[in-house]
Amino acid sequence: MLYTIPEIIEKSWLLYVKHLKQLWLYLLLFFLLSPLFSLLFLSLVTIHGVLFAHGAGLALFLPVDIILGLAFLIAYILIYYFVFVSFCQTIKQLFDGTAVTSFLTSLKLNKLLVVSTAWVAIIVGLVILGGSLLLLIPGLIFTIWYVFSVNEAIFEGKIAGSALRASKQLVVGRWWTILFRVVIPPLIFVIATVLLQFIISWLAYAFLSQGAADVLSAITSTLLNAFLVPLLTVCNLVLYFSAKTSQPVAVTPATIKTV
Repeated sequence: MLYTIPEIIEKSWLLYVKHLKQLWLYLLLFFLLSPLFSLLFLSLVTIHGVLFAHGAGLALFLPVDIILGLAFLIAYILIYYFVFVSFCQTIKQLFDGTAVTSFLTSLKLNKLLVVSTAWVAIIVGLVILGGSLLLLIPGLIFTIWYVFSVNEAIFEGKIAGSALRASKQLVVGRWWTILFRVVIPPLIFVIATVLLQFIISWLAYAFLSQGAADVLSAITSTLLNAFLVPLLTVCNLVLYFSAKTSQPVAVTPATIKTV
């Protein structure tokens, strides 16, 4: 049976908090990915400056932007999914109660999944974007249909359209049920995080100087966000594991033959 919303919240929280010692390196890497993206952007700006200083014309800037911009974006995506895929595999091992693979070993074992997983994520994003450009409702429908596509790529080795079809198969017949479970648990954690940040900031500005309160508030916000983002991924994974073990019997390949 599909986990209830309270069960998803409880299992996600306990799975995450109980194993923070085993997950701390992933949390740190997720935290460092934002400044990494900024660093890549600054590198592009620096190259612009060097070209301009050497008298390069505007006609050269466009191809440089396209080539380096794509190169930096691809590099960032691959680095992100190296971390993300290993994190998801580690969560699966913790969920199943099996031995957890070390970080470096996990990276080596999952390196072949990185490109296919990133490609599936890009396809899903484009499909959802296309649906959203038509109307809001198709975009929402596609979002829920294909919410498990990346998970199928990671855990089942699905690629491209097969990952999307497998995700849709898990959703067909219980779209609204999945929708509420996709939205509500993460929303609860986000609201709790925002409230906690508000309370800390209020206390800081009430008892500290303006400068100290600003610093404390910024640090707290950064740490809470670094803690929150992986937790939202755990919510999705717990729902996915539940959906895999409670797939509707009535679903047939003919039902999901179109993506």
